[in-house]
Amino acid sequence: MMQMKRNRIFALVGAAVILIAILLGVKFIFAKEDHALFSKEQMRKHIMEKYPGEITDLSLEPSGRNFVYTMKLHNENGTYDIKADASTGDVLHLALVNKKVNGKPTTPTQPTTPNNPDGSTVTPKPVTPTTPDKPKQPPGTKSITEQQAKQIALQKAQGKVTQLKQGKRNGVDVYVVTVDSAKSKSIVEVNKRTGGVEFSSTQKKKQQPAKPTEGTSGTGGTGGTGATKKPQSIISQAEAKKIATTKVKGTVIKIEYEEDDAQYEVEIQTSNNETVTVEVNAYTGKTSVSWDD
Repeated sequence: MMQMKRNRIFALVGAAVILIAILLGVKFIFAKEDHALFSKEQMRKHIMEKYPGEITDLSLEPSGRNFVYTMKLHNENGTYDIKADASTGDVLHLALVNKKVNGKPTTPTQPTTPNNPDGSTVTPKPVTPTTPDKPKQPPGTKSITEQQAKQIALQKAQGKVTQLKQGKRNGVDVYVVTVDSAKSKSIVEVNKRTGGVEFSSTQKKKQQPAKPTEGTSGTGGTGGTGATKKPQSIISQAEAKKIATTKVKGTVIKIEYEEDDAQYEVEIQTSNNETVTVEVNAYTGKTSVSWDD
């Protein structure tokens, strides 16, 4: 009777153990179905996206209820042992086993000896995307020299170069060349890149009128036989300022009268913060414009 009871107990315990094993197996199977495993090629590509080098000895192995891939990574730093989760691709273990010094491998005393003095594991350097080289400057963009600009200006206007400065014409960089002669003054703007003439202006110079001499009309006078002719008057500074701002919109920051050239030089700052020089003839009111840097 006691033997039958024992046999029944053993049978129940055995059935319970088998049932538990079946349940665990089913759970394990479903768990694996939830996470598809990486193929070898997928795992190789996944690891090489994180670390540069060559993958060898790649194999799938069971690890408890999961599977892992083990492999070796060879790069410029040496050889690494890597273990990665076959379902997620997460790196579970990485250790330097053969370090390279000056490009030559060295054999460490212990396979897992870390490279850092603090005992931490050395990780390979992630792939750093290369930055493409900046495009080279296309031919023809080199500026012409100041001497070349002077020669181009003298082909356009006769005289002697008295001034050269840099400026802008409609957003284009130019050399502003002043050419003087006995009878005229010319402004020639030469494109710094192409050497083309962007603008030119020539004004004839007028001699300063002589001061009138007093005289009386009639035959008895000592100064002449008739009234003297009045000299032509120059425009005022206010008129020159008005003419200049009509030509170029902006704020006048400086105005000067050049007696030798009989003209006003008016400097104007535009809304684009460009400085523009407007030359106003003191007799005719005619203008010429140059853009400064």
